[in-house]
Amino acid sequence: MVVVVLASGPSLTAEDIERTKGLTTIAVNQTIFSAPHADYCYAYDDKWWVEYGDEVKKLQCNRITCSIKAHTLGAVRIPKTSAKQFDGTSVMGTSSGHHGICYAIMLGAKKIILLGFDCQHTDGKRHHHADYPKGFGNADRPDRWIKEHEILAESAKKLGVKIINSTRQTALTCYEQMPLDEALNDC
Repeated sequence: MVVVVLASGPSLTAEDIERTKGLTTIAVNQTIFSAPHADYCYAYDDKWWVEYGDEVKKLQCNRITCSIKAHTLGAVRIPKTSAKQFDGTSVMGTSSGHHGICYAIMLGAKKIILLGFDCQHTDGKRHHHADYPKGFGNADRPDRWIKEHEILAESAKKLGVKIINSTRQTALTCYEQMPLDEALNDC
C-alpha cells in the first residue's frame, strides 16, 4: 500500500497536491483545506481542532488525532507514545507531520511519499498557507523535527517501510529523496 503524506511546508504547491488525487492521502493540519480530496486529516494540537474542527467536519475525510480534546470534537483518537523508537502501533514525536507518517505506517503503508516536509523556513515562509493566528505554533522548531525524523527513518526501515521525500525544498535528508514524478512511477 502506498500512502502520500502532505505536510504544510512552504514549498508544497497546488500542482503537487493535484498529483495526489486517487492515492491514499493524509493531509496534515491546514493542508486539508488545500487537499480536500485527502482520505485523512491528521492534526495533533488541541487548539487547532478547537479552531478548525468544525470546518474539517464539512469535508469527506477521516479525522485523526492523538489529542484528548480533539477526540471530544469528533476526531478518532489514536495512541501516542513517548518511546524513543517507533514500533508501528502508536504515533511518536512532536509534530503533526511526523505523526502523519506514523499513522501511514499504522494503516499498513509499505511505501510513503512525503510532500511539504520542508522542515525549514523556505524563502522566508513557514507554511504553504498563511501563518496561524497569534497563540498557535508556527513551525517554530524545525531542528527538533529533523532529529525526530532521523529516529523514525531508522524505525521505518526495520519495519520494512520505504519512505521517499519528494518535497521540493527540504532540510530533511534522513529519507530517500526523489522527484515526485519518479516516486509516483509505480503507484
